[in-house]
Amino acid sequence: MKTPNYLAKLPQETTIKKIETLRDYDRITLHVPAPKQRLCPYCGSTDCIIKDSGAWQTVRHIPYHHRGSVITFHKRRLLCKNCHTSFYETPYWIHPSLRITQALYDSILLDLIQPVAFSEIARRNGVSTNLVQSVFETIHFGLPSKLPETLCIDEFKGNSGIWSPGRRKWYRSKYHCSISDGDSHVVLEILEQISGTHVHQYFRQFSPEQRQQVKYFCCDMSNGFVSMAKKTFPQAKICIDPFHVIQRLNAMVDEVRLRYQRRFLDDGDHENARKIKKISLLLKTKERHQEKYWGARYHEKLQKLRDAFDLAPDLQETWQALQFFHDILDSSPYSVQREELTEWIRQYTASEVEEIRSAASTIRYWRSYIQNSWKYGKSNGLSEGLNNKIKVLKRIAFGLHSFEAFRKRILLTCGKLRLSQDPLSVLEQARNGKEIHL
Repeated sequence: MKTPNYLAKLPQETTIKKIETLRDYDRITLHVPAPKQRLCPYCGSTDCIIKDSGAWQTVRHIPYHHRGSVITFHKRRLLCKNCHTSFYETPYWIHPSLRITQALYDSILLDLIQPVAFSEIARRNGVSTNLVQSVFETIHFGLPSKLPETLCIDEFKGNSGIWSPGRRKWYRSKYHCSISDGDSHVVLEILEQISGTHVHQYFRQFSPEQRQQVKYFCCDMSNGFVSMAKKTFPQAKICIDPFHVIQRLNAMVDEVRLRYQRRFLDDGDHENARKIKKISLLLKTKERHQEKYWGARYHEKLQKLRDAFDLAPDLQETWQALQFFHDILDSSPYSVQREELTEWIRQYTASEVEEIRSAASTIRYWRSYIQNSWKYGKSNGLSEGLNNKIKVLKRIAFGLHSFEAFRKRILLTCGKLRLSQDPLSVLEQARNGKEIHL
């Protein structure tokens, strides 16, 4: 093994003739021996001869010591005796469509799997941002090969869309839909729209046998998602994540707090309005976690809550409803949770506070799907976590106008490439320009 070639990530059959240190990069001149097998790219014949001396070619290579590098080598011109077509030889370690080495292509591709901006990837590899974009455009994702047993679906704010050349404007969708595998914790697909019809059309691309593999469908309290799941996955158990129930109850508490705050402001009582405003975060803390989270200021903050409840009796009732539901989530087994939820609904649907009645009616409507989440131990928390990663990626990229580019970047960063597939297999698919199936 040639040690210099190994360290420089160059093929062993080549010989380094000269290394030049230029102002912005290093240039390596290689001697490339004649290929043993000469294959015609047009007819596939191996009966090829050297036609003439050929030409010199320069390609980008991986950086060394934070400096870019290029490789210069002489490539021969060959002639196929079968179809009489002439062509230049293309060494296997050169990318077929980009003027870079496969080592550099692999390095950029593996960096694209990380949540890093294109400018940072370009800096790491000593290349331009346009070259990173060219590598990114060689990657294509196809339809997932199969559907998982646990399917999670959620919407997120994307603000990306499709460019219209005729009208010279972007047609953007504010919200996009993420479809995730609840078992392997990866994103399977990103859809441009969140409507039930659009999602249903996507899942219709899978055969009925593939759709029958889905046993659990996790979503939020969305009529569109639930209606679509009933038609597309009739045998799947629909589970609504308790996270969205707590989110609805937190909104209920905020509605009552803001109602009192506005009332005090209208009456000119700014001091009491300020007291109600300052307990916004205190109201959403679990009662059994208060002492742990508040620490030395536990008694002080507890007194603030009591003072606010004296001023706003309805606020105390909404806070108690929220804490009651937290206790239901912490209780076990499932039979106890079901009985306590029945009691919760019975107690608060008869409440005199309008905000509490509205929230209780919502939970009563979705009750069976909420109980499925407890019964089967499934939740949509995975999608919420992946949405946070998507937001980080969006912020790092300073926004992505093109939906297709946004989709590819999400699938690269949050998909199965970084989790379950062999990196060598992924690189081989990308090199050949094939679609990558998750």
